[in-house]
Amino acid sequence: MSNPGVSHEQPIAPSAVPVSSPMPAGSALTAADVKPYTPLVSTLSTVARAIAALGVLWLFVNSLSSFFPGKPLADYGWMGFGLFIASGIVIALCWELVTIARRLNHVCKSTLRAGKSRGAEAAGSSILTILRDASDKQNWAEVLTLGRPLSKPLWLTGRYQLRVQVGELVESAAAFSNQREIQATTLIDDLGWTFVGLDSPDVAEHHISRGLKIAQDIGAHHLVSRACRHLAGIRNIHGDLQGAESFTRMSEDALSKVTDPGERDELSTNLDYLRARRLQVQGNNPAALAALTAVLQRFEKFADRDRAVKVYGPLGHAYMALGDLTTARDTFRRGVALARASARRDCEHANLSGLAEVSLREEHFAEARAQFVSAAELADQLGSSLTAAKLRQRAANIKL
Repeated sequence: MSNPGVSHEQPIAPSAVPVSSPMPAGSALTAADVKPYTPLVSTLSTVARAIAALGVLWLFVNSLSSFFPGKPLADYGWMGFGLFIASGIVIALCWELVTIARRLNHVCKSTLRAGKSRGAEAAGSSILTILRDASDKQNWAEVLTLGRPLSKPLWLTGRYQLRVQVGELVESAAAFSNQREIQATTLIDDLGWTFVGLDSPDVAEHHISRGLKIAQDIGAHHLVSRACRHLAGIRNIHGDLQGAESFTRMSEDALSKVTDPGERDELSTNLDYLRARRLQVQGNNPAALAALTAVLQRFEKFADRDRAVKVYGPLGHAYMALGDLTTARDTFRRGVALARASARRDCEHANLSGLAEVSLREEHFAEARAQFVSAAELADQLGSSLTAAKLRQRAANIKL
């Protein structure tokens, strides 16, 4: 059977979509650029600045009073100066307490995230241990029963490496037990499209092509359509629009032979999404905007939240390419919110990267830098080290 619940975004190479903007030149961040926080030194520095500022302010106010009749502050010279200095010390200490509280809050949140990450890694290791043990014992049915349901949640939550590891075991079990449709599905999705998310489109193409051949041999038209759509997406990444169009036509031909109405709707809408992304590659942003809007409305009509959320990133880029930065920013923000609600780290990453581009164009440099760094952290979590490195370089190049 197919796995229609799994959402598959057709990514476009970063250079394909016209979202670049002038970048202030700069050098990469180094350890020397990050100043350690020492509470005592920071507190003394803040107190000294506050004393100097309020001391000068008092001298100015006191001097100004000499020009008024009766010189109202003449009798409060040193007392007023001392009061201003004391106020400066109190204000400085309060400010430092707020700073320390913020840093403690950041440390606590970072520790909590690290703990959750270690917990997820431990759970993943346990799952793999169980599946590998069953595979070693040639309990193919157990591997398939336990491994196959993990495909969708591992994709949606961005645990790509684990999805590949589980997929390798499932594909092997399906081959040994002559479950050819399961084998084809796993090759096309778990061992195919997942590698696109891991910045390895060539590896993805190899697995998808294997899955396509099996699907053609057994007459699984829905899988043929999906595999050809994925191969068209990979051709888009390489900038081979002619090859992408060829695979798209093959996908459409296979789709015409699919009889299940729900499956046809899902496959058809994803093909429309692929076409919309190709319009962006070609620079036809007005048409891409109209096509993406229509795709989003169809996914929402089907109440398919997991697929609808992937449209917001490209939609935001379309608005940005047309110069509508306000709508682009709102679209990316909504995409981030929906992605977090759905635990779609890949879509959160895509929308956060777009939001950083908008901030950069609006010359909100500190905000853009923070957003690029956050997007890089998400890319790391997704296992996309190349994308993470590019985003960190973007952040490092921004001069504040």
